Amino acid sequence: AVCGKPGVWTQELLLADYGVDPGRTVCVGDAASTRRLDTDIALGRALGCAATAIVLSGVTSRADLDVADPSALPTVTAEGLSDLLSSF
Repeated sequence: AVCGKPGVWTQELLLADYGVDPGRTVCVGDAASTRRLDTDIALGRALGCAATAIVLSGVTSRADLDVADPSALPTVTAEGLSDLLSSF
């Protein structure tokens, strides 16, 4: 069984045990290397979240996003959490 992001078990836990409403949820990631868009952002997409976001205050740079698979990119990019909060 896979219990990490974006595994089905994690999705079921968030939906059933925590009552997450995907339509009112933004899934935020902080690492956009090609290894990580397939975890944080993929989880948000799999859950059907209202939006997915990446913050550039971690290890991710705009250059990382420039070379990422366009189909894996988040819907929102923010410099940091405060910028992210002002986006919604």
